[in-house]
Amino acid sequence: MERQNSIQFFLITLLIGVILLAGTFGFSTVSSAIFGTVNSPFEDGTTIGETDVSGLTPQQAKKVLEKDIVNWQENYPISMQVLFKQVLLNPEVIQFDMENSIAEAKNGTQNDLLVLVDEVKLQQSLEEIGYRHAQEQHDFQALKQLLTEKAAHYEKSSVPVNLIRYMSEVSADEGTISDASLPINVQDESPTNWIRNHSTISVPIGEKISLNTLLNDDPTGLYSAEFKTKLASTLYAASLNAPIEVVSRSISESNQYNVPLGTEAYLSETTDLVIKNSYGYPITIQSSISGSTLSVEIRSRMTDLHVTAQKSDQNVLPFRVQIQLVTNPYLVKTELGKEGREVTVSRTIFIGSDEIDTFVQSVDTYFPINEIQYRLQEVASPEQNGSPASPGSTYDSSGGQTNTPTTPSTGTPSTDDDSNPTGTPPGGTDDSDDPDSIEKDDQHHVGK
Repeated sequence: MERQNSIQFFLITLLIGVILLAGTFGFSTVSSAIFGTVNSPFEDGTTIGETDVSGLTPQQAKKVLEKDIVNWQENYPISMQVLFKQVLLNPEVIQFDMENSIAEAKNGTQNDLLVLVDEVKLQQSLEEIGYRHAQEQHDFQALKQLLTEKAAHYEKSSVPVNLIRYMSEVSADEGTISDASLPINVQDESPTNWIRNHSTISVPIGEKISLNTLLNDDPTGLYSAEFKTKLASTLYAASLNAPIEVVSRSISESNQYNVPLGTEAYLSETTDLVIKNSYGYPITIQSSISGSTLSVEIRSRMTDLHVTAQKSDQNVLPFRVQIQLVTNPYLVKTELGKEGREVTVSRTIFIGSDEIDTFVQSVDTYFPINEIQYRLQEVASPEQNGSPASPGSTYDSSGGQTNTPTTPSTGTPSTDDDSNPTGTPPGGTDDSDDPDSIEKDDQHHVGK
């Protein structure tokens, strides 16, 4: 009996030992398979996206990835643009799947950083710009793919995503986006020279053109001052109704070439018209002459986007009358005054029937030109009246002393020539480099 118990005890002990031994080897194998591989460092030459994880454990690789992603988001945030309106993309739109990126990474190879785009948050970001039907108006899948690639490669670019490039309705051929015309003086060679050398101008996406640069670099160089301003004004008028940003533009003080108010672009040695192609496609500027009319046409691929310019009611700024007494009857005359004008030009961006935003492009103010009335006044000697002349008095032809009131003057005109002595009107500007120009600010956003 005792012997039998000993045998049973031995067998039980042996069985337990075998089980423990098998369990030990089995656990070690499983542990090695699970923890040994996961925790082992990546081999040299292993990358996840743009992050090098060579020699790092998965836990270390995750920390490095997190650091690189945060650095990229802070220094190169993605922004989206529709013409002149731009907003930052909500960082939550782009989500990085680091767990699966690390788990699927293969040693010694370049591995993708897995990126997901949250469509709901993307739609919300588009609504910040003004879109109400973004998914219907855009190729959403192409836009998502672009955002994914930017994030996966930590694209270091400050250029915003031009949403016009991802509009779903785009014509294959060019069409006329806007045009404008203006009567010109055809008595010189200016129109002929311009059409011969610059009848067609191509402007790539995002590029600027300076009209002064084009004119100054022209080998002919024969352009009258009037033609320069009327050319610039015609191009400016066409640009107002096109997806073009007006970077620089000036007006004169008196609108001497009678350009329609709100569309003057005064060109001189110190003033320029600079425009930028903010469209998502290249544009072409075509010029033509018909009789005494200059026409400018802006062409590109047609989309649902269009820009409309509006002018406000003009405000009348009254002129003043200045009385000037002269003793020479041949100088008796009146130089007529001219009322001032003020006009505000705004631009509205539409996509389909959706109004995206409105901008004040310019507030053009033309100050009044004072009227000068030259009146004959014979000056009598003070001795003829028996008393000295009092300050501020003049004498009529009969020798009587009279007081002649004058309205406030903004300048002291000459009595020797036929010039218009206006001086600088109240609120006017004094530009020592070009006294006939007023620099206009770029567009001002008044928003919706």
